[in-house]
Amino acid sequence: MANIKKKIYEYDHKGKYIRFYESQGDVLELYFKEDKGKRPLLTNNQLGYNYRLLEDTILFEKRVYRDDIVYLIEIHNSDFCKKIDGENNTPIEVFNIKQEKIAEAKNLRLALLLFKQVPRQTIYAQLTGSKKQKRYSKSGLFFRYKLD
Repeated sequence: MANIKKKIYEYDHKGKYIRFYESQGDVLELYFKEDKGKRPLLTNNQLGYNYRLLEDTILFEKRVYRDDIVYLIEIHNSDFCKKIDGENNTPIEVFNIKQEKIAEAKNLRLALLLFKQVPRQTIYAQLTGSKKQKRYSKSGLFFRYKLD
């Protein structure tokens, strides 16, 4: 049984159509000449699209609307949407002085991004239970790992 050739469409990061490839092999020859092993070409999946983000272009297995491409690029570039390998995904709870829960972050990296006004060392000290650290920061916030 012969392999079915998958067509690939290439767009720039603004959503402008660039070209069409008859098969994934054509793309691999053009962009990944030194790659000798077999690996999937389209490695990302968002909004129901399989795609591969290159330095200044993006590859899809089907035609895509310009707005969807721009939205996918925004997702990819957002610090709040990135997934980092090996990242601890323990949720962080944030409390005010009255011990009311006011926020929850998915992980420590996002808590640090969301609460830039609180020094990084203060958040670390509260999460680790450092004896030298006051219960609340100067901003009146307290951070702790979410208890199940």
